[in-house]
Amino acid sequence: MADYPKDDGIELSQLNVSNEGGAVAYVRGSSPNNKGETLNPRSLPDPLSRQVWIVPTDAHTAPIPLGDGYQPRFSPDDERLVWTNGQSVMSAHLTWANGKLRKVGTPTTLFTFTGSLSTPRFSPDGTRLAYQRGSAVEVYDLTTGSTWAVPHTGASDAAPSWSPDGHSLALRRTVSGQPWAIWLADLATQQTRQIWQADTGVGSTFYGLDQNTTFEAQPGDQLLWSANGQIAFAWERDGWRHLYTVPATGGSARLLTPGEGEVESAALTLDRTRLVYSTNIGDTGRRHLASVAFAGGAPTAVTGGRTSQWAPTPLADGTLAYVNASWSQPPSVTVRDARGATTTASLPQIPASFPGDKLLEPKLVDFPATDGQRAYGQLFVPKHPTGCSVIFPHGGPRRAMLPGFHYYDTYSVLYEMNQYLASHGCVVLSVDYRGGIMHGYNFRTAPGTGGTSASEYRDILGGVDFLRARSDVNPDEMSIYGLSWGGYIASLGLARNSDIFKVGFDIAGVHGAAVTEIDGLTSPLMLVQGDDDRNVDFQHGMDLAQALQTHHPGGEFVQRAYANEMHEIYLTYQDLLDTYNSGAQFLLDHLPQSDRPKN
Repeated sequence: MADYPKDDGIELSQLNVSNEGGAVAYVRGSSPNNKGETLNPRSLPDPLSRQVWIVPTDAHTAPIPLGDGYQPRFSPDDERLVWTNGQSVMSAHLTWANGKLRKVGTPTTLFTFTGSLSTPRFSPDGTRLAYQRGSAVEVYDLTTGSTWAVPHTGASDAAPSWSPDGHSLALRRTVSGQPWAIWLADLATQQTRQIWQADTGVGSTFYGLDQNTTFEAQPGDQLLWSANGQIAFAWERDGWRHLYTVPATGGSARLLTPGEGEVESAALTLDRTRLVYSTNIGDTGRRHLASVAFAGGAPTAVTGGRTSQWAPTPLADGTLAYVNASWSQPPSVTVRDARGATTTASLPQIPASFPGDKLLEPKLVDFPATDGQRAYGQLFVPKHPTGCSVIFPHGGPRRAMLPGFHYYDTYSVLYEMNQYLASHGCVVLSVDYRGGIMHGYNFRTAPGTGGTSASEYRDILGGVDFLRARSDVNPDEMSIYGLSWGGYIASLGLARNSDIFKVGFDIAGVHGAAVTEIDGLTSPLMLVQGDDDRNVDFQHGMDLAQALQTHHPGGEFVQRAYANEMHEIYLTYQDLLDTYNSGAQFLLDHLPQSDRPKN
């Protein structure tokens, strides 16, 4: 298939597999910034624009470029591929023979639009295309070339989802000041009606499934239709994100997934009678798969154990594909047949030299914050502790770490960083602080997070107390590091408590709070960011650097900027390696342990 051996930093994303599996469409190149520039970390003289490509899966055919654009989608019969390019929806005809892609037609403009277009969805018969444009849902008829906009006066519509017969669209509707609701649009009569609305209070604001956990794919549906006219959706009615169903004819919602814990993502079986979902119900710190019928009844566990599973993908004949990862093995695709027997797919290949036997299994822990609230985390205890310790707050903040490799690439890198620091004798506490996910509504929406209040910092200080109580931790040899929101917490921690944190490593953090309290930031700090960061303005790093140079001209401060790199600094392997190797060594070099293992 597609092979790009050079470390050129050109991103691949938005993979979309044809319905019969004969081809993969994808996007090569990043989205443009506000100046129209795509990411170009190698400073190539002729940088690539964001382009849609297609490649057959039958072996050695070279990828075929289709032109600028993004969000490619195959029609149900695989005879058409559509994608968005600027203010146009493009289309290319696909010719097949014996299940193999033989010809790709010349791309043409299907229709043009104003504003922004997202979540394109073909009708089951492939004759219509539903999508969200701005705050409206529209349907384009490929046969007549006409467009129908679902009436939405005073409302905001999103997430269109086709009924199995293609006669109706379910969509989410939000009206200011009212709880969110599910509406149905009849394509024949062009009439709409509300079939369900959330209660006031908890759950009145939509909190959807994470149907694009890797951030690199195209998001799946939020409203999932059964074969007999039930619609499944996520709702926080009881303070946890659970799956519910409601009849398309209207009625009360029925809970499908009870228990303390949340559903993170979900998929339909091919016969549309069951849902397979990823959840932490019953194992708070991990993800496992379970299945439940639209008709209700007790959910059935599909996976379990001390590893985590995600991205359930039902296949034919009761077969299920999913991703499995542990503390010692990176993510790999597993296929489970209808009898429960599992096999590991041939790709991706984990090299035989991968040092899984050198990694340690983190312990799931919880501990009180300084205000008594419960915080969570993963504890890395070295085989031979040397007294140093590290506090790691994840980014987000609407995220959570796992006691192993993660579904988000950057979080797997950060997990590896924690393993590396532990291999050098440091006890590492990865803190899942308030504001994060999978611990319920009250935890996720805790008051006072962010800004200068930073109530989540109480969880960090609770982690400090937790570590200080350990006999293998020297309280005078503690450090802190993090990425993004974690970088914000790291710099804030140094500003408020350089007496606790002797050194810090801040990757692409937000620094308003740290600048406000800059007089307290006396510990050594390494600051790293890409200068084409689309998540955190590069000015944040410059502001902190200027404040440090003004208030602490004799302090130890290292700043590194990566040209044309993004927020996570991972577009080239070399940038990724330099970032974490230099950051880890900066931390270790400032934690004075004479017996620490050397590289």
